[in-house]
Amino acid sequence: MEWHRMRKAAAVRVAELEGLEGLTEEQVAELAELRRRRSSGRKRRKETWNGTG
Repeated sequence: MEWHRMRKAAAVRVAELEGLEGLTEEQVAELAELRRRRSSGRKRRKETWNGTG
């Protein structure tokens, strides 16, 4: 269940970054990467569920 722990940690980090004001460039890049990973995972799961992937 290592993947589950990693996903949960990423979700916590996204929430943490979204709650901050005045993000540094590094934090903005990190948030963008975490969001990209989350959305690509959702798309993959949706395609698998619909039988299109």
